[in-house]
Amino acid sequence: MDKKVIIAIVIGIGLMITVAIAFEYKTNPNRPSSAAVNIVNFVVLKEGMLYTTRFSLYDKSMRETTASGHVSIMISDMEDTILYGNEFYIKAADFSIYKYVLTGETFWAYAWNFPIKDVQVSENMWNIGIAEISFTMPDGTELTSTYELVSLP
Repeated sequence: MDKKVIIAIVIGIGLMITVAIAFEYKTNPNRPSSAAVNIVNFVVLKEGMLYTTRFSLYDKSMRETTASGHVSIMISDMEDTILYGNEFYIKAADFSIYKYVLTGETFWAYAWNFPIKDVQVSENMWNIGIAEISFTMPDGTELTSTYELVSLP
């Protein structure tokens, strides 16, 4: 099978899975607060005229947690051309509970939106990009994650 066809099939399946994990917001004042050691559930989803982005933090026991820290996100195309970048600070109180629509499972995450127009148009023919996130806590601990199915404008 042609390499381009295989890549297109893999990307299509990945996008279908990504859409299937849509989430909804729910408030809860009882936030977990153990030390974060890993970023999970990191996604960048194209929804209408916005990108919806979210990530969760896990502690060393692989339990969800929340934390304050500096977020840095970068989106690039498959040729490593940087198309978008942003940095900001969040508080542990900014994390909320979300629910997977298909399974009903809940999880803690930080989520935000940004306009699609803020992302440069790629000259790459694939229209698929890579998002990299860095979360640096006040003690200097840096956690990173990558999402490889960003649908580019």
